[in-house]
Amino acid sequence: MGVWKTDQLATVRVGVTTDGLASRKPATALDVFKDIVTRQPTGRALSVKKDGEWVTHTWQQYYDACQQFARALINVGVQPHEAVNVLGPNCPEWLITNMGAIMAGAVIAGIYVTSASEACQYISTHCEAKVVVVSDKAQLDKYLSVLDQLPTLKALVVWNEADVPRETSSRVPIYAFSEFLRLGEHVEVGKLDERMAAQLPGHCCTLIYTSGTTGPPKAVMISHDNLTWTVAAAINTLEALADAKRSVSFLPLSHVAAQILDIHLPMAVGSEVYFAGPDALRGGLLGTLQEVRPNFFFGVPRVWEKMMESLKEKLGGEPEGIKKSLLTWAMVQGADNAEQSQYGVAAGVSLSFWAADYLLLSKVRYALGLDECATFLSGAAPIAPDVIRYFSTLNIPLYELFGQSECTGPHSINALGKWKIGTVGPEMEGTRTRIDPDTAEIQYTGRHIFMGYLNDEAATKATLDDDGWLYSGDIGVLDKDGFLSITGRIKEIIITSGGENVPPVLLENELKAELAALANVMVIGEKRRFLTFLCSLRVEPDAVTAAPTDKLDKVALAVAKEIGSDATTVPEAQACEKFRQYIEEGMARANTKAVSRAQHVKKFFIIPRDFSLDGNELTPTMKLKRSIVEKKYVQEIEQIRLVAKRYMKKLFRVTRLIKFVQKYMKFAYAVQVFACYVSVIHWVACLWAGPMLNLVDNAEDEQLAYNQALYSAVQLLLNIAGVPVDPEWQFLAGVLGIVGFLFQCLTLASITAGVIGTSSRMLQYQEKVKMVMSDLKALHVPDDLRKATKNYYEMLWRMKNTSDRYEKAIYEDDDLSPSLRAEIALYIHRNLIATVPLFQGCSDSCLAACVMRLKTQFCMRGDVVFHKGDPANSMVIISRGKVKVISPDNDGLLAVLKQGSFFGEIGLLRHMTRSCTVIAGTFCELKSLERNDAEEIFDGFPHIHDRLVAEAEKRRLNTRLKARLYNVKVLDNLHAVDVSSIVEVPDQEGKENQSFVDGAAEDKPFDPSVSSGGSGKRAKFVYGHSFPAEDSNVVNNELDSMDTNLSEIQRLVEMLKAGQGRLSRVQERRQSIHMALNSSTSVTSLNSMLFTNVSPDSRTGTRIESFR
Repeated sequence: MGVWKTDQLATVRVGVTTDGLASRKPATALDVFKDIVTRQPTGRALSVKKDGEWVTHTWQQYYDACQQFARALINVGVQPHEAVNVLGPNCPEWLITNMGAIMAGAVIAGIYVTSASEACQYISTHCEAKVVVVSDKAQLDKYLSVLDQLPTLKALVVWNEADVPRETSSRVPIYAFSEFLRLGEHVEVGKLDERMAAQLPGHCCTLIYTSGTTGPPKAVMISHDNLTWTVAAAINTLEALADAKRSVSFLPLSHVAAQILDIHLPMAVGSEVYFAGPDALRGGLLGTLQEVRPNFFFGVPRVWEKMMESLKEKLGGEPEGIKKSLLTWAMVQGADNAEQSQYGVAAGVSLSFWAADYLLLSKVRYALGLDECATFLSGAAPIAPDVIRYFSTLNIPLYELFGQSECTGPHSINALGKWKIGTVGPEMEGTRTRIDPDTAEIQYTGRHIFMGYLNDEAATKATLDDDGWLYSGDIGVLDKDGFLSITGRIKEIIITSGGENVPPVLLENELKAELAALANVMVIGEKRRFLTFLCSLRVEPDAVTAAPTDKLDKVALAVAKEIGSDATTVPEAQACEKFRQYIEEGMARANTKAVSRAQHVKKFFIIPRDFSLDGNELTPTMKLKRSIVEKKYVQEIEQIRLVAKRYMKKLFRVTRLIKFVQKYMKFAYAVQVFACYVSVIHWVACLWAGPMLNLVDNAEDEQLAYNQALYSAVQLLLNIAGVPVDPEWQFLAGVLGIVGFLFQCLTLASITAGVIGTSSRMLQYQEKVKMVMSDLKALHVPDDLRKATKNYYEMLWRMKNTSDRYEKAIYEDDDLSPSLRAEIALYIHRNLIATVPLFQGCSDSCLAACVMRLKTQFCMRGDVVFHKGDPANSMVIISRGKVKVISPDNDGLLAVLKQGSFFGEIGLLRHMTRSCTVIAGTFCELKSLERNDAEEIFDGFPHIHDRLVAEAEKRRLNTRLKARLYNVKVLDNLHAVDVSSIVEVPDQEGKENQSFVDGAAEDKPFDPSVSSGGSGKRAKFVYGHSFPAEDSNVVNNELDSMDTNLSEIQRLVEMLKAGQGRLSRVQERRQSIHMALNSSTSVTSLNSMLFTNVSPDSRTGTRIESFR
């Protein structure tokens, strides 16, 4: 026995330890099955709806039917470790087939009902299935069409007897399910007992076929111990599962999650499985949930998303009134309770939440059929944190888990008391997790790790090492509490912007097969419209270091010679058009072999150096570090995108030409006038000036004669010289002079119109300024104010003629898509984002939501940004310049804030007035965020609100701590703490000594050399407090030590405030709830209005029925 195997006949060693859950005694799935039948022979096991009524089978009936099926398998010649396939929807027959095959010692392999006949044939051929069980005629026809390609098949079984063909020429017998069960009557029970007793925990129990997105599906071999131990670990983590009595089966049973939750977990805890109808994922699931009322529920993210959409539609459609207000209040309490139940938050259940849940939230869960559910799970794909938060408002704590088929389902699970939204929870007990330091790949080990891939040793070695560590292919991080977060994927799968799954390795191999000169290829296309690729050419390695050089090797040189290229190095090949044509032709050939248009590659780039270990593009095992390569060649990848964009534009040359002509029409008009002028000069020279001057008849050289005539014509038309003209031609010469004069006027008019057109906007603006200045003068406004106004307008013109005009055009241009406008806004404000601490670590979508709502304000030096007492309804960020903060009593300077600082954030959180005056110290460009816009951002990104609250409280508390150490006055107006409790202490000469603006301005260290007498021994403050200069280091050390504890102090303060706030809200709302309950419209009628309740007795009336 070894750590991993690829043969279903083999046995793996079970990794039992001496302590913890991993020391649990190994067991087979049959051990668990026999145990529950012994304990609860008449207990309800399986229930399915027939003719509108629930039909139930007991554990004993379930067990007996499985034994009967196992004996039938033995009868048709199925040997131990041979495979049986099952293809059909969730129903008791699926479970009987599964457990019956295991009893016979066979290996069961489920097939998705949506699989095509080719996929069915591949799976049955790969595992050499001896018996295939199908649900109906549609599934049977899939196998009948490929029956000749299944030489190992011995029998076909159909659940529905009516779908068995009466006459068939099939070489394989086809049985109805009931008929096949009767075959077991001819096999002795003792023979089956021998088969069951021979099975070991390390034997293969089931095969889980992966989706096969990177090629053909792989068969994951799951042992008996994998199944039984994983179920025990899940129950140990989610303790409520041990008391579960009912569950609903609706996920495909060929998936490992469904097999754990619908087959093996119920056997371990003795719970009843209700089978949903075939329409469960098309809207029928809600009805089943309302009837069954399960005790635990697992759904993939799409199930939860659709449920959330339905709830939002129903709850959001409720008209305004006391009912909707109460429901909103209740959901807020639910959200608060979810946040307080996160790991590391020491908070209990508040009275207000208890009331909200009892009165309202429980009604919503009842309408969903989840009122008796204690465990809510999501897995199999990432789920958006917003979905989890929404259900949290309804007191539905949605626990996300992480795992894969190769670890028998779960590896890390969020659970009660160990829950962090945005993570997939901590690892299960008895397992271990590590993060690869080079690739950040998540790797883990434990008794849940699979045996190996059936008949695929290479894939097994790439996924599972000799020490039993599974390489998941996912990228993640572990926080200090051991919670795992998935941050990316290292698996070789590309998901384009159209949602297509593309296996890059297959495309890369195809490209290299078509293009012999290529050494390596990396396809790019994640979240992009089309696929591109980076490629490196085959080169000679360095003789000493073995690092790749830029000299082409023999194969590449042979290709160069064949295509007629003289390139001998990579730079020469990059510049060679014949090499580019060679790659384009090979790319076209590779595209013809792609399975869909989504897998066609469009563009490429030849990188200057091949991938290597020393270049950090390859791992020690020669795996390509895709994320590293993408970061390294980000400019080249962007160049590919731009080239492709230019290529698309070529398709619209006519439109582009029309737009070009429209754009430069005024210049085209001037060109037309000039061309007409030249044409007139030419014809005057030819038809008149020559004959008039007798140049034609007397000329020996016609070209010389034409030049003389042309010169004379120009002189006449431009009226710049006197030309001798015979009397008979003088009248015509005068007419030509007038024509020339008119052409000169026309030319001057065109030039003038162009100049005026380009400056008309400026002239209009100047006219507006003149009008304003005239009005100010008429109102006898002082000269200094009029001058300041004029200077402001001039500066405003310069600014609005640049960034502000462009930003306005971009933000208000409806022709641009919202996503493109957001990207442009992020680029425009990139420097601002980089300098403002509040924006650090935010997602691009969050940053875009913020910067798109910023409003620009320009202030001249001396302008008042706001006065003390003004309404505080915005936060201000300094994009350029400096501002001065004046004390509330206007007796001194508190602080000078610079670029990147922000202030006034409290105005977004509370309704208040400004606590001090802020004046522009230089010309300033300020970005303001209004409260209304901020509330929209808070709705979409709650963490921004939390960060702003924490930052404001931290800065205020930090200032007070520092001020106490330095014995200075603190600005602390509870009605308007909007400049983050700034402390600025000027000395007697007005020089700045100390600045406390935490996170907003510079935190200047104390300088003991500053004193009134210049001795350097004492620091003097205007507030009359002082301390010896030699003690400054002691004070600063104490300050630093207090800063280290600031986060803890802040957390305690927030906890105290939250507790006081909740108590006060309970006092305030208790009376309103009481009034609502005693009003003519009862609160309890809310549920009847929003939902259709299902009677809790709907599960009664079932009948017990045995299998026949």
